[in-house]
Amino acid sequence: MIPTHERQRLQTLAGQAVLHYGIKRAKITGLNQRKAATFRIETDNPLLLPGTKEYAGNTCLLRIHLPRADYAKQAENSREAIQRELGWLDAIARSKVVVAPQPIKNVAGETITEIDEGDSRICVTLMRWVKGERIARIPENAARIGTAMTMLHGFASTIDRDLTTVAHWNPHPPVLAQRVHGAPQLNALFDECRPMMERVLADVASLESVLTANGRGLIHGDLVEKNALIHQGETRVIDFAECERAPFLWDVAKVFGQWLAETSVEGKPQEFSPLYRSFIDAYRAKRLLDDAAFRAIDTLVALWLVRSVHWLMNAWPHFDTEVRLNVVERHMPFVCSQLGRYGNESRLCIMA
Repeated sequence: MIPTHERQRLQTLAGQAVLHYGIKRAKITGLNQRKAATFRIETDNPLLLPGTKEYAGNTCLLRIHLPRADYAKQAENSREAIQRELGWLDAIARSKVVVAPQPIKNVAGETITEIDEGDSRICVTLMRWVKGERIARIPENAARIGTAMTMLHGFASTIDRDLTTVAHWNPHPPVLAQRVHGAPQLNALFDECRPMMERVLADVASLESVLTANGRGLIHGDLVEKNALIHQGETRVIDFAECERAPFLWDVAKVFGQWLAETSVEGKPQEFSPLYRSFIDAYRAKRLLDDAAFRAIDTLVALWLVRSVHWLMNAWPHFDTEVRLNVVERHMPFVCSQLGRYGNESRLCIMA
């Protein structure tokens, strides 16, 4: 629950921000504050895109990228990360490969607006509103996601643009996470996982030829059901905040890693297999996956688990008691069991 004074502060910032886009009158409705504080902006008249004769419609999405104290959000809200996402979205909008949010420039012709608040400069972005309904985590929608990812990967394979502002994939965490002071239960689980985490990192190092053969390019990085919409039978993709230049198989593995974790931690492990198969059937209808690719995906899912541990260990000081309890009672035991399975069978997903 966001405190009243914080909601009022954000509402004031949103009111200041829209002026930079030539919007003088608008209904501003707060939506959420997950990766950024987001607002639905509704204007009386269609918003004309600066420097064009094209209209963005009467509804837009405003995002206030607040500086974050917690480890989890710092990188996502950096100016570099925001610019990376906007560049990718602009390319997708021009290609029309899928429907996705399109950045709107401010009156100065820039896609990122900076607002002064005390000693801080806050980044703000405005996007075209994407109509659609949220989708559930079911096999039918897993197939939709697989098809959408195939289309994005196909486009990324042919895109001809300057990628210097796009982060390049590094399979290893900067350093393998260290034990956390004052967290004995967490540290015990970490010590249990550590030998297998080191093996996974070694296995990933041997995948270079397979990853290259299956293509690299700009990937979404978080294309699960929370970031897909359905409108009149059409799948639409949102939230490219985690996009990066990486192997396409890493994009696939990140989806499976999240589904594997969510279904297991929720006590519904039987739901994973139908999701996996539906996604794979849709994805390889357009892009060939051989046995080596499937083995690589399994190793990359294990890598996703390793990176989740790295993230949890670093973010631990910022977690409240409830989240910490969930980490040590549910997520870390799940990771340990899955890495143990990977060590014994060299697989996590179903080999198709």
